Amino acid sequence: MTIDHTDGPLPSTDVEELLGRYGIKRVSADSFLVNGFRYTNALDAIAEAKRHPTSSIRATSEDEPLHTGR
Repeated sequence: MTIDHTDGPLPSTDVEELLGRYGIKRVSADSFLVNGFRYTNALDAIAEAKRHPTSSIRATSEDEPLHTGR
């Protein structure tokens, strides 16, 4: 199989085949949303919520764009 990313993302069947070929295991990971940012570390999310307590209380819509990193 030739890997060519110029035509957009690989179809999911190709991705699954490549993951299996290279012995890559898929794992689930928790993420925490605070003020529109996604955190993978719960303590970082808590620290952000403490820095901005009133804005972290509001609910985050699934349609709201999320920022990554921080």
